[in-house]
Amino acid sequence: MPDKQNGDDCIFIAEGGEMGDLMREKDWSTSPLGNPGTWPQSLRTSVNIMLNTRYPMFLWWGPELLCFYNDAYRKSLGQQGKHPAILGMRAEEAWPEIWATIKPMIDKVLAGKGANWNEDALIPIFRNGKIEDVYWTFSYSPAFDEDCKIAGVLVTCNETTEKVDTIKKLQESEERFRMMADNIPNLAWMAHADGAIYWYNSKWYEYTGTTPSEMEGWGWQSVHDPEKLPDVLEKWKGSIATGQPFEMIFPLKAANARFGHFLTRVLPMKNQDGIITQWFGTNTDITKQLETEQAVRMSEMRFKEMITRAPVGIGVVMGPSFILETANNRLLEILGKTEDVLNKPVFEGMPDAAGQGFEQLLTGVYTTGKAYVGSEMPVSLLRNGKQEMIYTDFVYEPMLDVNGRTEGIISIATDVTEHVEAKERLKRSAEHLKVVLESLPPMSWTALPDGYADFFTENWSKFTGLSLEESVGDGWTKAIHPDYKEGVVLSWKTAQANNSPVEHEFKLLGSDGTDRWVWVKGVPIKNENGEALLWVGTVTDIQDRKHFSEELERQVQERTTELEFKNDELVRMNKELQAFSYIAGHDLQEPLRKIRIFSDQILETESANLSSGGKDRFARMQNAAKRMQTLIDDLLAYSRTTTAEKKFEFADLTLLAEEVRAELKEELLAKNAVLEIEPLCSLNVIPFQIRQVLHNLLSNSIKFTPPERTPHIKIRSNKISGADLNNKQLSAGKTYCHISITDNGIGFEEQYRDKIFELFQRLNGKAEYAGTGIGLAIVKKIIEIHEGAISATSELDKGATFDIYLPIEE
Repeated sequence: MPDKQNGDDCIFIAEGGEMGDLMREKDWSTSPLGNPGTWPQSLRTSVNIMLNTRYPMFLWWGPELLCFYNDAYRKSLGQQGKHPAILGMRAEEAWPEIWATIKPMIDKVLAGKGANWNEDALIPIFRNGKIEDVYWTFSYSPAFDEDCKIAGVLVTCNETTEKVDTIKKLQESEERFRMMADNIPNLAWMAHADGAIYWYNSKWYEYTGTTPSEMEGWGWQSVHDPEKLPDVLEKWKGSIATGQPFEMIFPLKAANARFGHFLTRVLPMKNQDGIITQWFGTNTDITKQLETEQAVRMSEMRFKEMITRAPVGIGVVMGPSFILETANNRLLEILGKTEDVLNKPVFEGMPDAAGQGFEQLLTGVYTTGKAYVGSEMPVSLLRNGKQEMIYTDFVYEPMLDVNGRTEGIISIATDVTEHVEAKERLKRSAEHLKVVLESLPPMSWTALPDGYADFFTENWSKFTGLSLEESVGDGWTKAIHPDYKEGVVLSWKTAQANNSPVEHEFKLLGSDGTDRWVWVKGVPIKNENGEALLWVGTVTDIQDRKHFSEELERQVQERTTELEFKNDELVRMNKELQAFSYIAGHDLQEPLRKIRIFSDQILETESANLSSGGKDRFARMQNAAKRMQTLIDDLLAYSRTTTAEKKFEFADLTLLAEEVRAELKEELLAKNAVLEIEPLCSLNVIPFQIRQVLHNLLSNSIKFTPPERTPHIKIRSNKISGADLNNKQLSAGKTYCHISITDNGIGFEEQYRDKIFELFQRLNGKAEYAGTGIGLAIVKKIIEIHEGAISATSELDKGATFDIYLPIEE
């Protein structure tokens, strides 16, 4: 203990309770303030005032904003939190979780911009071992030194968490009350203590045809009879002044401008101190009752019918003996009773319900005239021949007579047994789930709806070395490898915000200091409204799988390198093929040209010196050279089909077909051939290649027609869906242009329908029909370049049909 006689420590601190003792016992020599004997008088005075007041106060002093607080404030720090460590600590170190929130307010005060005031502000703090939502009403004020300069910030504060929670619950209760009032058959409304109405139920607006803005405050006067309004105002203001219930019959104007008579009852609603906080009023249409007694009976019948058909249990008990006058079928079903219980005291007709507290509730509502709302109330009843425990939500609403006295009670009950049992089952299921999770090989965990981790299996503790107590809340994050911690936490928070499953791969630190790859998956267990009731997840060791994946990736990379090498080889071979095409196109044809030229010259100059056999051999040599020339040209054409530049253009196939007709004019005239060209499709193609397709097919049709027969060729087209074509080469999701070319030539046997498109395939002798067997192979190659298909059908000597399908790009 410091030597108080020296006057250089804490002798100036008078009493101050627990915090005074702590300040006197603390070693301040290492603090920026030094020993208390050296503290400025202004600080001493501020500390003494703070310590000896019963109002919660906090002081930040000096450039470091060192922390001081009194016993009254200490209560708000809870347990397992900041107390007493923050005494004399720098503000930024003491309050890291809220520093971003409070620093601007502190800076404003220190800058001389005056004090500030905040009421019921949410500022969460760390206490009781976790971050808690705490509400405060507080003021930050400047604390001055001897030179009247601002040396710190004095905080006067009061925790209002309980008050805010109470207000929230009150608002929720009021909302439920409004919902109930919105569904009753009466016009209903609520007013402030001064009589200004601030809420009407939907029935009010339906009846009056008004809007909320028109009815605000005292706007209701517009739907009253002007002659009766003064009396209504006088009586209503009298109730407001005396706090007495209001009851009166007067007319109200409907949306159709007609007036109906209403019995209006208004009850004051008071707080625990007996002060009126608001009024609740109902307007009951009694127009028919005032007209005739029959109308009254009809109204009662309709009311009873409404009760009978209501989806909730509704009953009416009358008088101090609680005679059960009315009970709808749903209420009898909930109670497990028949109509025999009607017109009897409640507990005489239902003795099984006695002794469970309902007598006192009914008596309280009847004598006080105040409604009672119960939630999930248990009651044991004899139902279906056996005693059963059920749970109900119910409302006891007093019924007042014209004098404002309670004459009966309306009971509205809902059977929530299934809901309560479901919650209990969920609780038991959660316990069972934990048992099941403990038996599973993977590490497993569960968390509350707000993300608070509350359970980990023993496997987790064995792996990480963290106990359950160390892992709950966000303690589990200590086992995450630092390189992955931020990403894992963000992924978890995102899943909570979206109420969606979470999956993540990261490295987990083992108890032996090593780290291993794990895969975490968590899913929310939701209720019927899609709200999370519980989170369940697993942590699976995927170290071996990760190594396998990395090895597979390495092998894929090696294979990719090999493929790149093969591709280079193909490029080289393609260049060699191009060189060969040049040789075939130039070097091989040059000798053939010389053979043909020299043989022609010999026949012209030496024809007289040649025998008939010599002339025949020269003719055969010339024909062979011509066939060789044709073969080389066709081979070059085939190779160029693949290597030529693929420049697609939008073209009209009808025009291309007419151009081919012009090219084949001499052949058509020579055989008196008939060529019919119907309108064809327009689409994106390589025009010169499609022209070549048509040229080859039409040339074949002319060539392969017997001499005694006149060639007749038809070209037509139509659009067709790929889904309607049974062809694996075509896409079911595309539309195709179907081009059909039909002739009356020699045809071919069906067995050759595919063979005719192969290179060098000939079905007829050279003597009968000239050709190299390459033309149809070129046709097929061009159609494949266009991502289409071609097929042929024929019968021997009955002509042939070639069907071409080219895709139409929309």
